Amino acid sequence: MHKRRVATLWLLLVLLLVLTACQTRSHDTAVVMPLAGIDQTNPLAVHEAWITALTRSDRVLATSLLAHRGETWQRDFAARQVRETAWLISEEGQRSVHGTFQAVEVRGLREDGGAIKAYSYWQHERSSVCRFSELVFEEGKWWVEGWFIATRVDDCDL
Repeated sequence: MHKRRVATLWLLLVLLLVLTACQTRSHDTAVVMPLAGIDQTNPLAVHEAWITALTRSDRVLATSLLAHRGETWQRDFAARQVRETAWLISEEGQRSVHGTFQAVEVRGLREDGGAIKAYSYWQHERSSVCRFSELVFEEGKWWVEGWFIATRVDDCDL
């Protein structure tokens, strides 16, 4: 009976280690996986992919577009931005002050020192919002480093 319990405990321990390793491995792959079909030498293409990731609630794509500032930062930042965007375009969000989500339109780029700001215009039933992603060029590619609401809607007039 004692040998059976020990064997069961060992089996559970091995199973737990395998599951932990699989979970960690799949997360690592999501963070560093190549971005098929996205030209990361083109900042506008990176911004468009970021908008797609947010509007489709694609955390894996959103995470893989982020600048390398640590795994925890990437995972948490992507999750927060995807969750907030999903709420804004959900039925609950549409009953908010903005009204029904109608469309998002990528507007263009502005240089800002060594970074680039990529703008998009978010149209809702009762209001519009100008948002921008801050892109940085590292390791020969453009990466999203921030996601902001512009102070003025006409910032999107590029």
